Amino acid sequence: MITIQETQNKLVDLINSRLSVRQIATPGVQGPMRMLGEKMLNMFAGQMISDSMMAEQKEDIKDELLENVMSSLALAGLLGIDLQQELSDAISLLEQVTAEGS
Repeated sequence: MITIQETQNKLVDLINSRLSVRQIATPGVQGPMRMLGEKMLNMFAGQMISDSMMAEQKEDIKDELLENVMSSLALAGLLGIDLQQELSDAISLLEQVTAEGS
């Protein structure tokens, strides 16, 4: 079972790994799925860095984040979506792309 703190730490590590590897076509990468994965991870990391810079300016950011998390969890529960498994799968995929890139 992955905890919220573990998820945050893994996502921060993945985002930080992109700060030095901001390229779509890595030398030696031949597979189109790998290039797509690299592009998606780079876009995600860039968006998160941008969002975090804007969020630092908000005084009530903790309240907004908590409300968003609670709303997402409640909605997933109502729809019968196992967010824990989905989140674990998504992080595994992002980690795989990062591992293959190094």
